[in-house]
Amino acid sequence: MVKLATKKKDELSLEALEDIKASSADMPEYSENGQYKALSQSLLDSVLNTKDFSYDMNSDALYNQYKDMYTTEGKKAAEHIYGLNTSLTGGYGNSYASSAAAAAYGEYMSQLSDKAAELEERAYERYKDKNAAARENLQTVNTMLESDYQKYRDSVSDYYKNEDLALSKENQALQKEKFAADLKSDEISLAFKAAEMGDYSLLSSLGIDSSSIQSERAFDAALKKAQLGDYSALRELGVDTSSVEYKNSLETAQALAQYGDYSGLEALGIDTSVILNREALEKALQQAELGDYSYLKLLGYDTSQLEYEKALSIAKTLSEYGDYSGLEALGIDVSAIKNQSALSEALQKAQLGDYSALNALGYDTTGAEYENALKIAQTLAQYGDYSALEGLGIDVSAIKDKEVLSLALQKAQYGDYSGLEDLGFDTSALLNEKALETALQSAQLGDYSLLNLLGYNTSAVEYEKALSIAKQLYELGDYSGLEALGINMSSAKEKERLSQALQKAQFGDYTELNALGYDTEAVEYENSLKIAQALAQYGDYSGLRKLGIDVSSTQYEEELNLALKKAEAGDYSGLQALGINTDSLVYKDALSTAKQLAQYGDYSALKELGVDVSLIENENAFDLALKKADLGDYSDLEKLGIDITALTYAQVLENAKALAEYGDYSALESLGIDLSDKKAEEKLDLALSFAKLGDYSLLEEMGFTAPEETEKISVNIQNGAQSAYSSGGMTGLKKYLDKQIAYGQLTQEGKQTIINAYKKK
Repeated sequence: MVKLATKKKDELSLEALEDIKASSADMPEYSENGQYKALSQSLLDSVLNTKDFSYDMNSDALYNQYKDMYTTEGKKAAEHIYGLNTSLTGGYGNSYASSAAAAAYGEYMSQLSDKAAELEERAYERYKDKNAAARENLQTVNTMLESDYQKYRDSVSDYYKNEDLALSKENQALQKEKFAADLKSDEISLAFKAAEMGDYSLLSSLGIDSSSIQSERAFDAALKKAQLGDYSALRELGVDTSSVEYKNSLETAQALAQYGDYSGLEALGIDTSVILNREALEKALQQAELGDYSYLKLLGYDTSQLEYEKALSIAKTLSEYGDYSGLEALGIDVSAIKNQSALSEALQKAQLGDYSALNALGYDTTGAEYENALKIAQTLAQYGDYSALEGLGIDVSAIKDKEVLSLALQKAQYGDYSGLEDLGFDTSALLNEKALETALQSAQLGDYSLLNLLGYNTSAVEYEKALSIAKQLYELGDYSGLEALGINMSSAKEKERLSQALQKAQFGDYTELNALGYDTEAVEYENSLKIAQALAQYGDYSGLRKLGIDVSSTQYEEELNLALKKAEAGDYSGLQALGINTDSLVYKDALSTAKQLAQYGDYSALKELGVDVSLIENENAFDLALKKADLGDYSDLEKLGIDITALTYAQVLENAKALAEYGDYSALESLGIDLSDKKAEEKLDLALSFAKLGDYSLLEEMGFTAPEETEKISVNIQNGAQSAYSSGGMTGLKKYLDKQIAYGQLTQEGKQTIINAYKKK
């Protein structure tokens, strides 16, 4: 047992006792319901419950204004373009005019779409700014909360500082055997290092009780073994590991079950029949997707409907490539589909200019042939051949005149104005402009003769050019160019001489500055002071003394710093030599040693210093009890008077949930949990899986009515209709419905009903 030199309680001064009582009476308390708490919670709720961003353009007044504007302008543009194009054909409407008008209107609608995206982006930015402001407000309030708490922590810190000061006053009168204490401190330090290596003999020889730390380390070592599956060490320490061993066995069994090995689960008494049946059904469904229905038949399922749907799907695919034998084998009339296929081939030929097939089917192709001839004529006209347009009766004289003008303008760009003159244009201004451009290019190279010939005065420009060259020479140290232009350079030369003198002064040579008449005494003193200060940092104060500076206070400060460093190592002689009372520091060392002992479970030294350690001892016991509880042993928590009912129930509930994942609900039911809804839900899922395969018996057993075959077909057709409408619009929808009629899957009345429904959309 370590003995520290302290006075007994009855030897304490009344003043010290009164100080301790005063500091203990003012222990601050922290309020959990401060002025910012409710505000913080309110702001937090607002941030967490922020609704997702949504934007409805139709309810945006600004969008509706843009919509009206773009719609109106689009209609005007379409009417204008339509009028221009019909005027080319004598006022008669044509497909190109309609197409161009639609394109013009579509351009405005595209702009409206872009504007809608822009308005949505603006709305989203406002949404983000609002959320960011809410978060900033929350952060500000939380900062105020943290500030309040920090003030409380500061007051607690002040409280303990005052208490330490009271203890310091109490022990100022205490006489300690310093040499023995220092020696004992070294022995304790060595004992601590040996204990860290597992050797507690030195601590025992010093009378330090290390049983607590040994027990804790033994417990930690046992935990490491338990992590590797060896629970023997924990059992030797009296820890009940049955719960955690069962949990590990269950986890291992679950891992094996993922690879089809259920022996581990069965060894734990878990019924795996439900899982095996489920896996067999899943495998049968996978095979059925590949066209093999044998597994489902072995399980007793009727697969005739599935096989028919599969054959129908294959026949439909073949029919897309012109093979209708599969559909005919299923008894489906394909004459309408063949007619539709012939029409499709005729349309493809017509796109290549061959209208004979359409004519054979009774279609009038006159308009289409004219439109095609017009497109070819327009293409030829782009290359200068207007014969085809003229053959269609179109006047091309204006286009030819425009081309002649365009060619003349191109020649003029290269200096040939003959074409423009032939057309009657005056080109004199263009010729003058060309001459001026050439003169300006020569002037950029220093030749101003052409500008002079054109009557321009270039003296200012020539002077500016000479000045620019002279400045470049000046930057290289040549003043002749500027002096030749009559510029006085004496001040510039003086400035350069001063710059050189300043550069020398930076290296301690002030002769040039003195020669220029500058007083450098203050600068020289400042440099000498800097050198002296640099030497003083290494303990040489001679330079400062030469400058007449008193360095006695600086020397004292250094002696004090050295004494403080020695004191950090436990040597207080330097401080004492300076007349400083070190009793409080000696006490502080004793307290530090006592704290080190406390880390190894020995609180005797703290007790000798009058420190109440009961709270720490209880806390350590509680930590150990919690570690055992993590392993399923709640006995120590019970000894500490803690109600463990909820903890044990939670452990049992967790194990019961694990069993329930494999279909064993007995443990949950034994806890009084009603699982009727869960079982019904699982039964319904299984019944729905059977129904997908055409077996509705389980659904009917549960009170559901199986759908009629016509209803099932209707659902399939509705799904296909939705897909066709999404990809091809109303035209794609009608083609799809005509095919279904051809397959015998839909009536004309059904087709009209579906079309009416999509028209309403």
